[in-house]
Amino acid sequence: MTKYAVMNDETLVEICLLGESGAFEELVMRHENAVMNTAKRITGSRFTAEDASQDAFVSAWMRLDSLRDRSKFKPWVCAIAKNCAMALLTRYRSVVPDISLHLVENEELSDNPDPELSALLSSETDEELHALVDALGEKLRETIRLHYFEGYSVAEIADLLSVPVGTVKWRLAEGRKQLRKGYGIVGKEYNENETLVSRVMRQVEELKLWQFKRDKTGFEEDYKNVLAAVEALDESKEKQHMLADVWLRGAWWIPGKANEEVFSEIKQAALAGHNDDVMQSVAAREYNKVPFGEERMKFMRDTQIPELLAGGFSKAAGMVSFWCGVELGDLGRMEEAYEAFEKTISLLEPTNVYYAIALSAIWTEKKLVEAIAAGDEDAGVAYMGETCQRIGEKWYFWQEPGYYRREGIDDIEIAPLYWLSRCGELIDDPDMKPGDTRTSADGKSTMTCRLAEKPVVTPAGTFENCFEFRTTDKSRRDADTTTFIAPGIGVVEQINHPLKWRIVLKGYRINGGDGRIPFAVGNRWEYHIEKEGHLIEDEQVMEVTGVTDSLAAMSIGIFARLRYDENSWFGCTLAARNEYFIPDGENSGHLVDVEKYLAGAERTAKTRREKVHTAVANKVMRSIFETDDVFNPAYTEKLRWTFFELYAPWKKGDSLCLGESDRTYSFELKDWFWKDGKSCFDMFAVGCNFLYDIVNFALGALWSDKWIPGYSENRKFKQYGDMDVSGRIKVCEDEAVETPVGSFLACRHLVADMQGGYGYWSGHTEFWFAEGVGLVKFLRTITECGEPWKNAVWLLTEMTGTGKGFFPMEDGFFRKYEAQGLENGYHGSVEYTYLEDEQGLTIFMAAFGTQDRSEYLKQEGKEV
Repeated sequence: MTKYAVMNDETLVEICLLGESGAFEELVMRHENAVMNTAKRITGSRFTAEDASQDAFVSAWMRLDSLRDRSKFKPWVCAIAKNCAMALLTRYRSVVPDISLHLVENEELSDNPDPELSALLSSETDEELHALVDALGEKLRETIRLHYFEGYSVAEIADLLSVPVGTVKWRLAEGRKQLRKGYGIVGKEYNENETLVSRVMRQVEELKLWQFKRDKTGFEEDYKNVLAAVEALDESKEKQHMLADVWLRGAWWIPGKANEEVFSEIKQAALAGHNDDVMQSVAAREYNKVPFGEERMKFMRDTQIPELLAGGFSKAAGMVSFWCGVELGDLGRMEEAYEAFEKTISLLEPTNVYYAIALSAIWTEKKLVEAIAAGDEDAGVAYMGETCQRIGEKWYFWQEPGYYRREGIDDIEIAPLYWLSRCGELIDDPDMKPGDTRTSADGKSTMTCRLAEKPVVTPAGTFENCFEFRTTDKSRRDADTTTFIAPGIGVVEQINHPLKWRIVLKGYRINGGDGRIPFAVGNRWEYHIEKEGHLIEDEQVMEVTGVTDSLAAMSIGIFARLRYDENSWFGCTLAARNEYFIPDGENSGHLVDVEKYLAGAERTAKTRREKVHTAVANKVMRSIFETDDVFNPAYTEKLRWTFFELYAPWKKGDSLCLGESDRTYSFELKDWFWKDGKSCFDMFAVGCNFLYDIVNFALGALWSDKWIPGYSENRKFKQYGDMDVSGRIKVCEDEAVETPVGSFLACRHLVADMQGGYGYWSGHTEFWFAEGVGLVKFLRTITECGEPWKNAVWLLTEMTGTGKGFFPMEDGFFRKYEAQGLENGYHGSVEYTYLEDEQGLTIFMAAFGTQDRSEYLKQEGKEV
């Protein structure tokens, strides 16, 4: 008996509000039967009642201070349970309207099958339910069919199958449970013998699985519930361990949660709870604040690693040791780099992703050193570690740290599981059959399964009866991939359609493992990549280093001799993009003449897409050289801020979104030293030449049909996954706008005030959209320069094509915008060229920012 057992409810509530979580645990134990019975009277089902009961107690904990009469806890929490049960019942019936819950979930199985459920299961009209029954495992499927389809009693099934009656009941209960999940109704697991701490631990582990969802809508609610459950626990090492996990996910995925104070609390909880996984994130955040090179390497080697080892954080120390090895390699100190990689291996288990990547780092880096010593200028390496996680019977892609040496090698690195997993991180679902399609939670990506029409021929052999998986993503055109999998062997061929590469299996060794992609220690796959525009000699190896029931780790190493095919458009385009600039340091570098590649792209462009792409990209690239004082001593304007990007816009409900830039082709060059405060306003105004990106950033879309006068909305999100942004947008009354291309009446006027993210994108911004044209005017208030604020204004100055709506997009459109009223010789402009073909709609962006030569020299204190 605990000290709380003799206290009445009123006293328990009072001391619980004072911070004693054990008091609330007593309230749960004291009233859980009453709460369960209340919920069960509504649902008719023990399983659903357990869900509602758990929700009720979590809700009661979070709202405990609202209970005025502390002695009325029991009727109060029962009333909450009633509401929770009704809410669940409504939800379940909306998903499965034809199945009564007490029939589907009733745990007391009679000898006679339920007539209503039996009729439903035997109905030929409910194809979805039949498909779900067919998808059950063999034993569950057989038992469900015997009971509901053929009318056998529990006892008769036990005799037929020669199993105990209890086994039959369990199979029927498990089968019904899986049918609920198939309909999207995932009940909470509940075990009455499970301790409160272990139950909360399981909730924390479930919270971590949000990593698989790109759309984090709904995460904050789950986060608050799990955090409340953790904070309700008595103080212990386990509680601190869980707090570190939960707080870290909040900092990652909830806007406004990531700041120094929060990360200090996360670190303290990780130290107190000895959370080695969280300490990896803490350590990475700390060393990323230190400049690259010698300073960062010494901080890792001399400060972080000793401190982590002294605290017993071997995982974090192993991770830091790996990245210390990378820094040493960048400094040319390869023997010390090998020692750092070996230290990583000695500290970690084979199932750790950094153990895996350290193995591949050693052999690839040694081969590169040998190649360079032999005068091989075309050689480069890449190395990665990958982990996949199994949840139930499904495998998901989990993480993939990596590094490469030589620009362009990242274009040819193998990552077949990464590209396969572009639909909700799913790698393999054993229940997925030919004809099935899976859609990610955010609705952006899909994976479709079919049988390959013919055998797949590779250097490793010919493989028959392969599965073919097609993965697509609305917001990322480069995710359009076809993967061929030979069951029991793995990926034998993979084709990325937009990036124009194909990997084929060159050799393999399978020591064991089951499923379509077998994971067993020592399983090894060797691949070769063929990529349009490249001439490639490569060694690309993926090998399993460690496996548990729920995790597999792979080491991936790539050594390649990479040359560009100067007789192909793709080869010339990528050569120009990858070779034009050589970094000399973190914020410096020099240009390399790539005119032969620019001319080659113009010579070899065949399709309309290739010709438009070449015209826009070459204009930007040549402007970089024309404004460089070394390549063009007679320059008239000095480069400041120039970019080439291309986007694949996509629809999300009633909104039009810009989509991600295709990094295969994009390039940029900017004067790294402009942030010296000279001509600050003009430079910040020029930095706004990412107009469409700023619209998409501030408003959440390029256009939404909900934007009518009077509309307003609070926004909170993370830019690039780690920068907190929040603010408000509102739609003002329509008004007229004058531009160099004409007058536009009744322009839709939107105002956004955002804080956080990239400084020159946030702040106060205003946008004017003309029907049939799109964006015609942009304004940003510049406040960063330590001087009275000023408005940077951009106007539409050239255009081709009109259409329907406030942001029309059609093939052949062209829009040019220019910054107005800049001083100190600055010029800013951006051009958008639209092209639509069989690959879809693409927007090519050419952004320019320059300064007159005379003003530049004057600013730098040089003779004009």
